[in-house]
Amino acid sequence: MKEQKKSTSKVIVRSALILLLLTLISGCFLGSTFARYVSKGEGDLSAGVAEWKITETNSGADTAAVKLENFSPNMAEFESGKVRKREMNDVLLFSLKNDGDVQANVYLTLGDETDNADGATTTPTVKAYGYVTGTDEVNKDDVIAFGDSEPDYKPTKTEFAQIITMTPDIRTGTALDNAQTATTSTDTDSKTYYALAPGQTLYVLVDVAWTTDLTGDNTTAITDGYPSEMNIVEADLRDTWIGENVAAVGWEYSWVALQGSELPDGAYSTQESTSP
Repeated sequence: MKEQKKSTSKVIVRSALILLLLTLISGCFLGSTFARYVSKGEGDLSAGVAEWKITETNSGADTAAVKLENFSPNMAEFESGKVRKREMNDVLLFSLKNDGDVQANVYLTLGDETDNADGATTTPTVKAYGYVTGTDEVNKDDVIAFGDSEPDYKPTKTEFAQIITMTPDIRTGTALDNAQTATTSTDTDSKTYYALAPGQTLYVLVDVAWTTDLTGDNTTAITDGYPSEMNIVEADLRDTWIGENVAAVGWEYSWVALQGSELPDGAYSTQESTSP
C-alpha cells in the first residue's frame, strides 16, 4: 500500500515538473513571437545657409594693367604712305568668380571718376604707369602725366591716346577657354550689370594696339646721330621714349556684386516680408 502511494506521488511530481517545463518553453516562444519593435535615434536639426563669395583675381589692387615688357611696337622702318601698327589680343586683366550658391549681379566700372562723370564708359582713358625706382617693377602709384607740348620726343597727351589704345572684351563662363561674350541686364534703376551664376567667372580681357605713325608726324628722316640709311623718323624716337619710361598701361576699375537669386528656388513653400 505504501509502495503504491510512493509510486503515485512520483508520477504527480514528475507530471508537475513536465507541465512547468512545457509552460516555460511555451512562454519563451510566445514572448519572442509577440515582442514589440522598438527603435531609437538622436540628431540635430539645422538649415544650411547659402554661401556668398566673390573671388577676384588680379595682379594689383584697383588697377588693371598690361606690362609693356610683354608688348612692343612694330619693328619695320618708316615707309611713306604706310602706318606701322601692332596688336595684342585677349589679354586678361582680371577676373571675378562667383564661388557662392546664389546668382551674383556684378556692376562693373572701368576707368576713373573723370571717365565716369556721366556714367560708365566702354573705352576708358588709358593711363601710363612708371617703374619703381631702380627696378623693373610697375609702380601703379606713378601715373605719368602727358602735357600738350613735350620735349625730347615724349608724346603729348593727345599723341599717347592715339598711340596706345585698349578695347575691353568682357566674357563669362566656367573657364576662359569656353567663355562667351558677356551680356548685360538692366535693373530697376536703369543701371547695367552682368549676371553670374554659381561657378561662373567674369573675365575682363583687352585688345591692345600700338600705333607708331600718326597723322601730322614729321616724316623727315633724323640724321643727327643716326645714319641716313636707317630712315629714323620722329615716331621712332617717340616709341623709344615710351619703351624706356612706361612700365605698363591700363585702367582703374571698381565693381559691386549684389545677390541676384534666392534659395530654395521653388522646391519649398517660402514666405517673404520686409519691414520699414
